[in-house]
Amino acid sequence: MLAVIIGGIGIIVPGLPTTILLIVASACFTRSCPWLEDRLIRNRFFRPYVRMLDGEEGMTWRGKALSIILMWLAVSLSCWPMLNADRGLEWLAACIALLAVIGTVCIIRWKPRRTTETTTEE
Repeated sequence: MLAVIIGGIGIIVPGLPTTILLIVASACFTRSCPWLEDRLIRNRFFRPYVRMLDGEEGMTWRGKALSIILMWLAVSLSCWPMLNADRGLEWLAACIALLAVIGTVCIIRWKPRRTTETTTEE
């Protein structure tokens, strides 16, 4: 419930993670209380953040590209000061870059949204 509350605050407060907290809450609810998970997925405020969890919707190629670009932009902006500092933080920048590579692979492997095809019977 704490993840849902903080995720809800994250909808309003910029910079506070929303999606990942709602994914964590959904994972916890899946095992402990399935009806709470169903309510989380069906909630009108949280639906845009967790709509891909129920398997009905995938991520579009445009969404994947935008996610990867924004992720690497954030990683670059985070790692740049570490690499320019004389504090020996290269290892931390390398860890962040490795996590970004893993994130990129996960985003690419996420199933694409299926296009709805209308069939007419004659």
